[in-house]
Amino acid sequence: MSNNLKEKIIWFFIVILLCLLVLFYFKSEALNTAELKSISQGISELKSLDANINRQLFQSHFGKKKYYDDLVNAQKDFVSYYDNYFKQLQKDTKQHLDEKHTSLVSLFQVKEDEIEQFKSHQALLNNSIQYIPHAIDELKNLLNQSFQNKYDQVLANLGQQTSRFLLSKDPIDSKVIEKMLEHIKLQLHAQSTEIEEAITSVIFHLGMIIKYYTEVDELFHKIHTLSIQKQLDQIREEFLFLYEKKEAVANRYKQFMFVLALLLLLIVYYSFRRIQFTSNKLKQTIKDLNFQKYALDQHAIVSTADVKGDITYVNEKFCNISKYSKEELIGKNHNIVKSGFHDDRYFKSMWKTIAKGKVWHGEIKNVNKNGESYWVNSTIVPFLNEKGKPFQYISIRTDISARKNIENQLLQSKQKAEEVSKMKSQFLANMSHEIRTPMNGIIGLTNLALHTKLDEQQKEMIEKAHSSAENLLGIINDILDFSKIESGKLELENISFAIADVIDNLNTIVTLKAEENGILFAVDVDKSLPRVMQGDPLRLGQVLINLASNAIKFTKPGGEVKIAIELEEEKEDSIIIHASVQDTGIGITKAEQSKLFKPFSQTDSSITREFGGTGLGLAISYKLVDKMGGKFWLESEKNVGSTFHFTVKHQKVEDESAIVDESILEEQISLARESLKNAKILLVEDNKVNQLVAKKLLLLYEMNVEIVNNGQEAIDILDTQHFDGVLMDCMMPVKDGYTATMELRKNPRFDSLPIIAMTANAMKGDIEKSIQSGMNDHISKPIKPEVMLMTMAKWIN
Repeated sequence: MSNNLKEKIIWFFIVILLCLLVLFYFKSEALNTAELKSISQGISELKSLDANINRQLFQSHFGKKKYYDDLVNAQKDFVSYYDNYFKQLQKDTKQHLDEKHTSLVSLFQVKEDEIEQFKSHQALLNNSIQYIPHAIDELKNLLNQSFQNKYDQVLANLGQQTSRFLLSKDPIDSKVIEKMLEHIKLQLHAQSTEIEEAITSVIFHLGMIIKYYTEVDELFHKIHTLSIQKQLDQIREEFLFLYEKKEAVANRYKQFMFVLALLLLLIVYYSFRRIQFTSNKLKQTIKDLNFQKYALDQHAIVSTADVKGDITYVNEKFCNISKYSKEELIGKNHNIVKSGFHDDRYFKSMWKTIAKGKVWHGEIKNVNKNGESYWVNSTIVPFLNEKGKPFQYISIRTDISARKNIENQLLQSKQKAEEVSKMKSQFLANMSHEIRTPMNGIIGLTNLALHTKLDEQQKEMIEKAHSSAENLLGIINDILDFSKIESGKLELENISFAIADVIDNLNTIVTLKAEENGILFAVDVDKSLPRVMQGDPLRLGQVLINLASNAIKFTKPGGEVKIAIELEEEKEDSIIIHASVQDTGIGITKAEQSKLFKPFSQTDSSITREFGGTGLGLAISYKLVDKMGGKFWLESEKNVGSTFHFTVKHQKVEDESAIVDESILEEQISLARESLKNAKILLVEDNKVNQLVAKKLLLLYEMNVEIVNNGQEAIDILDTQHFDGVLMDCMMPVKDGYTATMELRKNPRFDSLPIIAMTANAMKGDIEKSIQSGMNDHISKPIKPEVMLMTMAKWIN
């Protein structure tokens, strides 16, 4: 870590500590003792105001106060004081006491509601108590007028019983009063209207007394028992708890302040000691730098320059390589040795890097005073001022002219090798196209001929010609496969397949060859192998067919060829298959085995003359097995036989429904053929034989065909006629298929027109080029009818 960075870190920590000290100071002083005093006084005052409410209520209840003005004023005083008191609290105190505050407000609201009910009921009660003697006297006077003091005693008893009830509040006394009233009412029923009204008045007021006397008393006691005082005490206790908590926090912050102050002192002491150490170290560093400068001057080409690039110092080695003297260089710009080899962007990037204070590394071609060029590996280091801006640059260089000369020679050799490789690939691609074009005619015409009426001799000759053409196509495919492998362009498929399909295809191709040569051929498949797996079935079958074909080719009639396929290893998501191909053929010596897997070679030239072959089969198989994650080995003895072994790795498949069996495939081909019936197809092909083959095939499948000879003719005819699809050759005179397709796609009319490449260009790059030019798909020549049908049906409706 640099000293500058250490200083920044120390200052950063000092600033942080100071900020924390200030923060902790305010945190420790945040305790508000005035609020504690205010709340305590407020709670006491509120309790006093609530006690005054209760006192006024008591006096009103027991007749000490005739009116309720004092009680109302006491309630208002409590509400007003409480509102002002709560507003004065600090925000955090309010939040903490909010629940208690809400509870107290609710409780006081209940108290006010019950006081209002108390006042209403007591007013009714007092009114009835005051009026009931007058009502009884009035009834007594009316009865004396009619019944001559007959009911004096009854009414006197009613008054006594009423007085007893007011003293006792006993429900039994209220029942007695009700019975006495019922008796009087029955005795005086149907008397004069005045008597009825007097009795009704007595009954009403006595009923009011009975109803409200007990209720008013219960309300009085209920109001007195409301826990306003207790709730206020809880608020005080809650605040005291909060205050104590704040006090504890403040004390902790004071402790933190002490620790931080101590830490700050330690950092200051460390900084002072570090300054002393740095001063001593700086002196030693200057001494070391002078020595290193001397050592550097002895080894490297050194110069220094200012921010403009003007030279301020050069060493002897710089003068020696540039052929300039120190006097000629000092004060001059570094452009004095600029060769013009590098473009301006190269030096702009260099200046941009060092102007930011970063080190730049690079190789530069310079020119000396005599006009001779030389190469240096340069490192430019910027020296920064206190603001972090460069004020000087030091350039350290080493002479790499000799190395660059060697690199230039190697580059030329590499370019020549790449040109040869490119020519080789181009040659193979051209040869593939040129051979596949006539092969398409041969295979196509023989295939068409086999669909005509032939006698046995004609059929046999055409079948042999067709088989020979297929064999020749196999050789061409081997050459292409080897070319793809060599250039790294061969890619394996990764699809689900049934191992039984691979074996069936192997038997179809190899069994007939074995029978023709009088050789016993057998395949044994391990029953523990999964029925379905994931990988490249085509390449797995290709290896098996190559090995089986070789075994049959080098085994004499009466011999045997056996293939065994077994499960070697099984993991959670993958399996390893071990396959062996054993024959009783000519065998191979140890010396011959060393060149067995080399391309274009066999054990000796006599074998080539006797058995034929390109010598590519084993080389391709060896590389395919390697790409499939396996290994290849051989056991052989001269004149006894050989056993070729290989392993391949495949993934397990959970869903086996993805495999299409032959019956489904045949059904799909049938549906494809039906969907293409009567389709109008434009065939763009310059080769007359291939025109004939393609036309016959399309007519055989009941399609309508129009033929043109090149891309330009295709564009012209599409401008005037409608077609359901186009089969486009790629390599044609006048205008090739790629160019024609790109021009057609520029016209919105042909956006959805199916255009399928049908060409002898079978390399992977050719297929990609077809798609990139705007074609929908690709059919390779020689044409396989089933593949052609399925591909066309995919795009043409």
